[in-house]
Amino acid sequence: MDVIQALLETAIGIVLGITVGLIPGLHFNTMIPFLALLDISPAFVIAMSIAFVFATTFPSTLVGIPNSDNVLAMLPNHKMYVRGMALKAILISNRAMLYALMACIVLLALLFSVSRTYASLRMLFPIVLGVIVLSMVKNIPSLMIVVLSAALGVMTFEHYMLLPLLTGFFGMSNLLSFHNTEGKFKQRLNKEQASNFSQFEVAMASISAAFTSMFFSLVPAISTGVVATVTDRLGYKKGHEKIAVMSASAMAYMVFSFFTLSLLGLTRSGSAVLLTKFGTPDIAAIILVSVVSGLASYALCNKIAMRTVRFYDGLKADKLRGVVALFLIALVYYSTGAYGLLVLSASTMIGLLSMRLGVKRINCMAALIIPTLLVIM
Repeated sequence: MDVIQALLETAIGIVLGITVGLIPGLHFNTMIPFLALLDISPAFVIAMSIAFVFATTFPSTLVGIPNSDNVLAMLPNHKMYVRGMALKAILISNRAMLYALMACIVLLALLFSVSRTYASLRMLFPIVLGVIVLSMVKNIPSLMIVVLSAALGVMTFEHYMLLPLLTGFFGMSNLLSFHNTEGKFKQRLNKEQASNFSQFEVAMASISAAFTSMFFSLVPAISTGVVATVTDRLGYKKGHEKIAVMSASAMAYMVFSFFTLSLLGLTRSGSAVLLTKFGTPDIAAIILVSVVSGLASYALCNKIAMRTVRFYDGLKADKLRGVVALFLIALVYYSTGAYGLLVLSASTMIGLLSMRLGVKRINCMAALIIPTLLVIM
């Protein structure tokens, strides 16, 4: 009976996670206050979290709206959308996340060993993050974006303004820059062509991202956006590799947040915080539910990929972006109030300035990296 109940709760979590993930801009953390009021189980939370990460690929690719779990994956994915290859980007992301999930399980034993030398490793993280920030600065415009983003990040760090920061840098700026592009990005809907990418290269990029995420899962104040910024510096140049690295980082960050909670009592994600309601989760149960929900979510997201891309392709793009923009403004106001709207406005202007100056918007991640440096140093 317990097994049947656990399977049912896992199934419900998968369906709800995919449903929430398909909504542009909506983050799992936004749902936590409501979920905390319900009679839910650890299996439900883990399954919903895994499924949510898989599903967020759709709005980040098709609308250009990220959340904090896949903020940098949006950039290469949406570039593929502009080239009419959204379906291929989604299939690559799904495969990368599945590879990352499996890699996390293989790396579990190494995580336990590494955690014992945590104090020594902690000294290296400020150096790594400092090098990453320096690598962002290539000229005066790039320095300007780093300084502006870092200043905004430091000013808002204590108020937890992650939603308006990332929504402005990558979401609202995207919506505004793609205004009046109705019908320009017709999608190719050939699944055989979309599946034509190097599985080996995607697998290697995904494993690298999982390995990086494992180390950073031990560090307090590190968000998935920071991990994705680090993995972006691993040297992968091909489009499908960059998509794989970013997408795999999002999945690995989520899975390792469950592992570090069970093994070390550390909370590194909103999902992990919600799990503390049930005490310390069993590591074997985490692995089992993660694998089941990962395989099921992968299959379901691949199943709906073609229909979802076709559905979005048939919509009036400018009207859709207008509706999404209004929804994001309402979501930011609901989550963070009037101050959040000010942060959203500032981060949107920085995102637009970055695009206007020809600076990679990954430099905007200085808003997270610099405050993190100040905390862990």
